[in-house]
Amino acid sequence: MKLFDCAMLFGALIVFMAHLYYTSPITSDSYEIFRESKDLGNGGNFPLVGSAIEANSNVYPPIFLLAFHSLKTFVNNEFLALNFLSYIFVFLILACTYLFLRRIIGNEEYAALGALAIFTIPIVVYRVITPIPETLGVVLFLLCINLFEREKYRFLGFLLAIFPFAHTRSFVFTIATLAILAVFRGKYFEFAKSSALGIAIFLLYRMAFPINAIGFENLAVITPGILDSFSILAIALSAIGIIAMWKSGKKREYGTVSTIVAFEILFFILPFPFRHVIFLLLPTAYFASLVFSLDRRFAIVFAVFLPLTVASAMDMRTEPFGFEAIATFKEMGNFDGNNAIANFKDNYAIPYFANKKVVVGAFAEGMDDGNLRTAELAKYFDANDISVKRGLLEKYGIELGVFEKITYDFTYEESIATRKLADSDNFAVFGFG
Repeated sequence: MKLFDCAMLFGALIVFMAHLYYTSPITSDSYEIFRESKDLGNGGNFPLVGSAIEANSNVYPPIFLLAFHSLKTFVNNEFLALNFLSYIFVFLILACTYLFLRRIIGNEEYAALGALAIFTIPIVVYRVITPIPETLGVVLFLLCINLFEREKYRFLGFLLAIFPFAHTRSFVFTIATLAILAVFRGKYFEFAKSSALGIAIFLLYRMAFPINAIGFENLAVITPGILDSFSILAIALSAIGIIAMWKSGKKREYGTVSTIVAFEILFFILPFPFRHVIFLLLPTAYFASLVFSLDRRFAIVFAVFLPLTVASAMDMRTEPFGFEAIATFKEMGNFDGNNAIANFKDNYAIPYFANKKVVVGAFAEGMDDGNLRTAELAKYFDANDISVKRGLLEKYGIELGVFEKITYDFTYEESIATRKLADSDNFAVFGFG
């Protein structure tokens, strides 16, 4: 068995073991995908209406949703469809990374080992075992880099033309990386010709369905620390690989350098920059392949610590909604009232399980007042100001409230509620008005 086949087997094993380890999707976005798929199954059409209260109709890039919905319709099970997509994406990401490295390194074994190093980045593991549109964006990013480097400009142009319908931030990151790469390679005309249609489609698409991403900030999103984003093993491989690159005289590998430069620039422009770490899988894989080319004994150390790193990443992450939370959200579907208030994290699952509207649903950056809503919701749960709470309940016509007992003191809500609808160990649901 070739080493690349072993790498694929290891990737598939990660997916399989992760699906056994977790009992539900570990990414909240999955529940919004489930909701949209359910809307399509019930006869809905694009543009789909958002899950937030009074949200305008918007089209979040639909390719992933359509692929998931088609697969779900075929297998008739949402979780099975999502899990099946995991194997497709782990194959595509590993294969694209391997092809990129093999062209540069010229050694299949080192390229395969380097490709395995992508699993030292926790967010890569998370996005593979629970794929979302961002996972598709990473695949298209890798394909575009490979096509540009292989001078397949016609195919690259086609891919960039459909990319805006896959994932917004990934498209912007890819265009930025390709632009920098074009400067290094002196391929200005080729880049302009390949990307012109894609950029035009992106601009027209976003004019029709705005995503106000620049300047968007969600106070409910906690930025992970450096070791949560980049494991010790990834840092070590990158550090040793950089030293090896300079010592060997390979000072210019433009694909990886362009990715790093794009990351540094867009870190200050696009929202949630910690999520851009996923694109650093390309430099990490390249630096790791250089490490293995120094001494094969590094591969033995890598083989020991890679499974431990993956296991550690999985242990750091828990499912956003446990059985009790899901049971509570499902029960809410039986209660009168359409507008609900809940912690932002819960706002992904409530529209799916209970078919209720929430103050801030998924993809709030697509709303004209998304920034304001996220700030108001965060202030509601963080501030101990009754006037603030009363004002927000009235502003959005809140009829239902679900609160986690461990994290929130709902004394005020209980005092004004007309009825207590549910009460479990960790959740309380009240009716207002």
